[in-house]
Amino acid sequence: MIPQTLLSSLSLLLSFFLGGDPALTPTPTWCLQTSNALEQLTSCLDNFKIQLDEFNAITYQIAQPTPYQREAWSETVTSLLHLDGNCSAIPVPDSLKGIYTVTTFTESSGAEYCIFVETSIVCKAYLKGWGYMVVPGTRSAISRDIHLSAPHPGYDLGTVQQATSVFKSTGARTLLVPGRERTAYHAPSDCILPTTSKTVYYMTDPAHSTAEPFFDANIAIYNWQHASGGCPSASCAFIQLHGKGASTYGHSPSREWYQDETDRPVKRLKTELSTAFPPWNISLPSDTACILTATKNVIGRHINGVPLPGVCNTPAQASDATGEFVHIEQAIVSRDPKYFDTWSRVLKDTFATSCADGMTMDPQTKLCVVTRVGGGPKYLVLSPA
Repeated sequence: MIPQTLLSSLSLLLSFFLGGDPALTPTPTWCLQTSNALEQLTSCLDNFKIQLDEFNAITYQIAQPTPYQREAWSETVTSLLHLDGNCSAIPVPDSLKGIYTVTTFTESSGAEYCIFVETSIVCKAYLKGWGYMVVPGTRSAISRDIHLSAPHPGYDLGTVQQATSVFKSTGARTLLVPGRERTAYHAPSDCILPTTSKTVYYMTDPAHSTAEPFFDANIAIYNWQHASGGCPSASCAFIQLHGKGASTYGHSPSREWYQDETDRPVKRLKTELSTAFPPWNISLPSDTACILTATKNVIGRHINGVPLPGVCNTPAQASDATGEFVHIEQAIVSRDPKYFDTWSRVLKDTFATSCADGMTMDPQTKLCVVTRVGGGPKYLVLSPA
């Protein structure tokens, strides 16, 4: 007979390896229920991303959305952009039920956000890994039409946390994060082909593949923005936060970009960053020795004028670039949390506010506030600080 103490030990060991008590095992739903702040929530969700080589040819195809799911995904993204205090009223399409939810997340501070997030997991990772989207809970909490994303979670360390922090503190309109690492499926992308033997883009790299739902979400956001008054240079941009290593120097392929006299978001951002971080090397594609200038980024290509059918094989032209696509390649030091507040200040100084009716910019916080409260000249901050 096996001693009871040994049975108990074996039971605990099996519980550990098999995932333990479901009530105690972290899940995306658990993250939503236990996080006190948005930064804590997105860091928690980051644990469920599909990681290096977890897909093979079969599992990748199973995890890809069907045409109906892809359409429903984009429709739900658009629904969040129309949100004004009615997150719970946004339905989850039938083809996404059991995989995704749309729910309100309330910080301990009282700030509310609406999040479209996957809740299904297998082996402690997302079942699909299409990503998630966050928007402020009300229109009055939006101060700027800037759309932030961290396309390479896990690979570009710290960018999810950086994007979340800046999203909150600037009163941005959207935050978008994929649920897969760029190397989750190591097959080369059938969209962007390498130009050298040292360069490989993967099927699950959302910056270089139109098959990723992250691409569809960006297109839905872009289409909504341009159907809702456009993307004015003063107050609007699509900003991707990336990370680079130390060996990414060579000849920039984009020397002719942004050399005109037109005011553009990326030019203002360079000026503000240079002021905020004097010791750092801040450069544009036209004056950099870095080869990472996003010329093959499929989302950037479309925003810079390439029609959707051609983004895989047609480069954007400098003459068509509006500057509303901002691709930030940054060394690891730039992603240190101690600099997040400075990044926030820089973006606030780069982009004007786009306040809701009846609101104006508070000169101290540079966020949109109710113009007057109780007839007096007081400000009430409605956006998360």
